[in-house]
Amino acid sequence: MNKEEITLLGVSEGTTIAPRIAVQRPDDVKNIVLMGAASHTLYDITYANLVNRTILFGRNTWDDNQNGLLSLQEVLAHPGAYLTVPSSSVATTSDNFTSSDPHIDGTDDNNNNSTTTATAASTSSALHQQEPQQQQWYPGLDANNDTLVDIDQELTPFAIALFGQMATSDPWLQSHREIAPNIETIESLSPRTSVLILQGEEDNQTYLEQALLLEQKMTEMEHEDHTLITYAGLGHTFHPAQGLLQLLGPIEDYVLRDLHSWLKDPDRMSFSF
Repeated sequence: MNKEEITLLGVSEGTTIAPRIAVQRPDDVKNIVLMGAASHTLYDITYANLVNRTILFGRNTWDDNQNGLLSLQEVLAHPGAYLTVPSSSVATTSDNFTSSDPHIDGTDDNNNNSTTTATAASTSSALHQQEPQQQQWYPGLDANNDTLVDIDQELTPFAIALFGQMATSDPWLQSHREIAPNIETIESLSPRTSVLILQGEEDNQTYLEQALLLEQKMTEMEHEDHTLITYAGLGHTFHPAQGLLQLLGPIEDYVLRDLHSWLKDPDRMSFSF
């Protein structure tokens, strides 16, 4: 191994680790590549996805007639919505709720919740191949049992309570509450460390805004060798997304070509300080 040519590549949760190593070992790490990057902590991103985004989708996407109430038909008309379970299933824990959606748990396939992410895509796909009458609301969501979910009175408190339960019972989530956000960590990056950020524009775990914030921060820092490339239509795994439904799949070849080109770019490699 050439000690002067080390590149660290982080994906999703890994994007919170690679910059920290680079800061600690500035003489050893030449490049960091961040794919599906986080600028905030995964604790904050999980809250934003589970609570803020759920309410936003409820009001602006799922509530077709804008009456503040969600019906099964409205929710199931949108692939990737995650508020229901099959009528024949038994779902009594918050883990079942989070595993039915690939974006609200804030996790990725590099951490201990990899099974959750993989199950999320397949479960969500299966749910939306069934008729609405074969589905039911996640237990406890329709608090007054009137078959409709009130966004303000039922969905919002349910999402907040669910996050609260996760925040107190999940050691992984708690650990991410204790670390500094990436947008602060990169302030300590050596100017010798080159940075490439690759981001799917349809990513619904670490949203595009996260990558844009990192790029903006490095521009403000006048960090000379950093590049952001975004990809229309790609989700968190750099595979084509279908709205909120983001199936696991191979990384698109053109993403890998961009990564290779960046690493081998003679003009960039000749850049010196």
